[in-house]
Amino acid sequence: MATGHTSMRANPWRATKRPSTVTAVPLAVGLLFASLVAATDPVAVIGVFNGLRAPPRLAAVAESEGLINDGVSITVYTAVLGLALTGTGSAGEVVRIFGQEVLGGVLSGGALGLAFSRLTAVVDDHLIEMMLSLVLA
Repeated sequence: MATGHTSMRANPWRATKRPSTVTAVPLAVGLLFASLVAATDPVAVIGVFNGLRAPPRLAAVAESEGLINDGVSITVYTAVLGLALTGTGSAGEVVRIFGQEVLGGVLSGGALGLAFSRLTAVVDDHLIEMMLSLVLA
């Protein structure tokens, strides 16, 4: 006899489905929150490096790592948000979206970086070079 309760076999990605019994939070909502708080902020680390007079290259490594973490966090958030809103998808779909965004970011960033690099090589005014850098960012 059917009781009408199908939430035990429901898609775990669906944010509106019954929460898990362990955390009382749907899986999609938990993953969405995790993607928001996963990005690290290197500001405190840079402050410590400045106080210790660490080499500037070390601070550049920490800042670069922070930028990569931000990009990964945004990409994961986008993928998980789509899963949470639609309730459909799989881990393979998340990997596909992630790969697509990473590849697109590398290709477009490389092309635009090369174009603006050649443009700033022609210009000899530091204010215009800074403006071009801001436009690219």
